[in-house]
Amino acid sequence: MSPRDIEYYRQRAAKERTHADEAASSELAEIHLELACFYEKLIELDEEPRPRLTIGEIMRPSALG
Repeated sequence: MSPRDIEYYRQRAAKERTHADEAASSELAEIHLELACFYEKLIELDEEPRPRLTIGEIMRPSALG
């Protein structure tokens, strides 16, 4: 994910938290908080390290065992 995307998701999460604080009902607040958590999870998933395999590792039988 690009730094621009990450910044967008951070801004959206912040806005959703603001909307939750200003919501007219607890149900609407909950929806906005869920959306904020969704945006934050997208950022978190992008920051998690991912295992990388090279072509040589994929083709070696020992890499499959």
